[in-house]
Amino acid sequence: MEKVRNDGRFLRIKTFADSVAVPMNNIILEIYKQSASSLAASDIWLDKKIQLDDWSKKFGERANKKFDSLYKNLSEELDAAIYNFAENHYEDDKVNEHWQQRLQSLKFDEKYQTPLKDLSEECERKRKELSDELTQELSFAFSGNAQMNIELAGTTPWGKWAAMVLPNLLLFVPGIGWAARIAIGVGAGLLQFLFDDKQTKIREAKTKLRKDLKPPSYEVLDKMDSQVRDIFNKEIWQKGIIEFWNLLAGYQFMLARLGKNQYYMTRKLFAEFRDLNAKLFEEAIIYKGAGFISSVGNVARIPGEILVAFATRANLNDKELSDLLGEKISVIKPESKTPETVQKVLGCPIEIKSYNLDKSEKSEQAFAAFAKDKISATNFKIAQQVAGVPIIQR
Repeated sequence: MEKVRNDGRFLRIKTFADSVAVPMNNIILEIYKQSASSLAASDIWLDKKIQLDDWSKKFGERANKKFDSLYKNLSEELDAAIYNFAENHYEDDKVNEHWQQRLQSLKFDEKYQTPLKDLSEECERKRKELSDELTQELSFAFSGNAQMNIELAGTTPWGKWAAMVLPNLLLFVPGIGWAARIAIGVGAGLLQFLFDDKQTKIREAKTKLRKDLKPPSYEVLDKMDSQVRDIFNKEIWQKGIIEFWNLLAGYQFMLARLGKNQYYMTRKLFAEFRDLNAKLFEEAIIYKGAGFISSVGNVARIPGEILVAFATRANLNDKELSDLLGEKISVIKPESKTPETVQKVLGCPIEIKSYNLDKSEKSEQAFAAFAKDKISATNFKIAQQVAGVPIIQR
């Protein structure tokens, strides 16, 4: 009662100021907390994007080796098939038809579909693995908030897709147009055997047939190989990896922009909160005639607990002001750079981390301060008002 009688006029001012300051302080701290959560979530999406980058580089190298190795094996198989076919069909007048049947029997299409299907299924497994990890990590990070429900658009059961969508690669096998390019053998020139050595003519016919078979047969193999690699690049690499990467990057940048917008909004709120606290502190100094301070423009405050004024010079009666306000009074000399001032308030080192807002090389950035040691709740709340960016405790 005595305090009310003595300082009633000032307490009416303080009560009015606190009716605004208390909820505003809570709102400021909450939005900074949300900003920190947005940037932390951005980091989780970034981490999955980095994991995808590391995996996809090795995956692409493995895919090329698979296709290179398969092409080499099929080339050897084709050479052997051509050689053996010529042994038995050098005088076959249906050599074109029979070679097409032989070529189809080699089942190059099935042999190409196998690695393509394996690679597509591996891609889908990795996508699912990263998606599951992402959902778990986001749910853990925001376990105190509403339940996370992550659905990654574009995830497709690639193994099933491979079986359904792959075209009939043997459509590349030429038709009767081959007949003009392939020698029929020695059948049309059998009368020559009366005059020439038969074995020599047979060897020449076989050699001629092999020579004629090889270019169009390799044209089939080369086109098949080219199409399979094109399918891999367009359907697995582009849709399975690049589009997934873009999805991860999109959420990463969106959350980073959200985090920055949140702390920008909080800075504006704090400017009003700081002015309100500065006016209250100035009134208290004048009311009590409690001394001198070089500036009362920058004041951080937890109503009912502590008021911190940042000034280069001060000579105040801290006890008298503390009794009047019902709060601890502290004056801190600010450093030339804000991070150094924040460290002084926290009483521990901080690390400033940046977050790109888009994928351009000259991207704007958001920032957060990471406290490297444990800090008290009071120091955190005061430092958060000064920092201008969210402070995150590891």
